[in-house]
Amino acid sequence: MTHSLNSAQMNGKRGVIAQRQPSGRYLVRLEQNPSLFRTAASSPVAIKPENLLQTAIVKIIGLRSEPRLNGKEGEVIGYSAARNRYIVQVSSLFSAPRDLSLKPDNIRIQNGTCVRLHGLSTAVQWNGKYGRITRWDSNVGRYDVQLSRQYSVRVKPKNVML
Repeated sequence: MTHSLNSAQMNGKRGVIAQRQPSGRYLVRLEQNPSLFRTAASSPVAIKPENLLQTAIVKIIGLRSEPRLNGKEGEVIGYSAARNRYIVQVSSLFSAPRDLSLKPDNIRIQNGTCVRLHGLSTAVQWNGKYGRITRWDSNVGRYDVQLSRQYSVRVKPKNVML
């Protein structure tokens, strides 16, 4: 899903990555009609990795305003860079799906999910790098992120981006 693009009409679009360019951008085939996903009809668009958001299933935690939602799962369907919040859609058997605006501290990303590191102040060399979450350490409130076979880092929720 696209976000934070200068071209406002391109934000919030779903798509499929066709390939990665030498420039570091991804060629993405964007959907033409949200109700009918068609990749063949659209020409690929080159988009920076930081302007793409993968959708993922997350667990909601630590909400004080609506504690009954804690422990529920939802799907990340958007991101607000201005507010640094994920838009998480929560479904219920007895009501319509609901969109919540949640801080990174209020979601738990599943193990195996690919994330991009950002905002690190002591290990700045890892900013912009991608890795996979291998575990959540609740004792210290950090994700373990495997960057390569040799390197793994432990980071706060605010330092990972879907």
